[in-house]
Amino acid sequence: MTLAADRHLGNQEFAIEDITTGVHASGFGQVGDGRSFSFHIERQMLVVEVYRPRVTGPVPQAEDVVAVAEVSLGRLQAPGAKDFLVRQLGRESRWWESVRLGAIIGLGKLADPSLAPIFAKYTVPGHVQEVRIAALNGWLAAAHDDPKLAATLRELTGDRNRSVRLDAIQKLGKLHRAEDRELLEALQKDPDPNVVVFATDGLDELKSFAPATAESR
Repeated sequence: MTLAADRHLGNQEFAIEDITTGVHASGFGQVGDGRSFSFHIERQMLVVEVYRPRVTGPVPQAEDVVAVAEVSLGRLQAPGAKDFLVRQLGRESRWWESVRLGAIIGLGKLADPSLAPIFAKYTVPGHVQEVRIAALNGWLAAAHDDPKLAATLRELTGDRNRSVRLDAIQKLGKLHRAEDRELLEALQKDPDPNVVVFATDGLDELKSFAPATAESR
């Protein structure tokens, strides 16, 4: 069902262009800055994914359809999903890394520890921040105890990309490694107030899983 024809949108507005209703509702639309988005219901939650910036035109674009299909493939853990999605990582998108992003999110749904080295490749600068963060999400889901993940997160707490940096700080606390306490405490003194908040949350997360001391037993 198509809901919205071409129209001018303000920066704070969005339009739904196509929607399928029901228990598994899904659809596509556009936000005011020209980005397209998709949405679907997953486990009674609304999941919204916003795609490439500064590209106008009707949605879904072919690349967006592929990206959403990749996520669904991983979520359903379909036979052959892993090999297919890994191959998709090498597929370039015309405007943005939407196909690669969809493949990484789909692989993350598999929670397969053998994928850790693949996720690691996409956490580095040179990829859009959404791809880097999705790779960290996938790595965390697949190999929570991987020492290389912990090392990468420590390095990324100083990343030049603010979103990646904040995500790394938050995830570092979720690893519950006592050796990261000193770093998180140091980040509480950062001039960026958001870094302070994320570091404090990470430290609280770490402390909540700290083993009891002899005095507290």
